[in-house]
Amino acid sequence: MFAMKDRTTRNVSVLILAACLLLSANAFGDQLRMVNNLRNEGVLVPVSAPNRDDLILLKYATVTETTRTVRLIAFYDDPKTPRPVD
Repeated sequence: MFAMKDRTTRNVSVLILAACLLLSANAFGDQLRMVNNLRNEGVLVPVSAPNRDDLILLKYATVTETTRTVRLIAFYDDPKTPRPVD
């Protein structure tokens, strides 16, 4: 019976701790927003991520496998940042 009481106390303590974490403002870290990727799929990105429409496309490269394109890699520049293009 003593072990059952300890387990119950531990479970209640974990539930209280989880509730406190969920209710605190920093429990989930950065705020996220929903945007569409190039496939028009909804993806979550941090609020601090720049809008795709504000970026300048510098270069792109395609990765192909025999006769079909497998991936497209795009290099963007954010004109709002003071650092030079890498």
